[in-house]
Amino acid sequence: MLRSTRAHATLAAVVATLAVATLSACSSSASTASPPATSPAATSPGTSSSPADDVQVIKVSWANGKPVVPSDRIPIKLGTKVRLEVTSDVAEIVHVHLNDAEQDVAAGGTVVFTFTADKAGVFDVEVHKADKLVVQLQVS
Repeated sequence: MLRSTRAHATLAAVVATLAVATLSACSSSASTASPPATSPAATSPGTSSSPADDVQVIKVSWANGKPVVPSDRIPIKLGTKVRLEVTSDVAEIVHVHLNDAEQDVAAGGTVVFTFTADKAGVFDVEVHKADKLVVQLQVS
């Protein structure tokens, strides 16, 4: 009789292990499934936001001594996460007044600033060597 009890205990352990493995496989496949593809919704020319990550992407350039921007002032909703990409055809220092951040950009390079627009107002993005305004960010 002792042998039969051990066999039942072993069988129960195997069944429990298989059940846990099956449940784990189901939950891990559900969590790794890709969300449905969505196209970015335009918030204004030259900017986009993705509903999946709620980040407003703004792309501007400094070329031939002038800003290349979708508009002189980019609207941003207060509290929005922002990814600002600035490309330059010359070596420059890009300064974002909203968060007082600056980065060197190499000629032909791009720098990326990521931040949350947590202050209302109009904030300049400028290049220091040329001492010029690239674009303004209007947070409201």
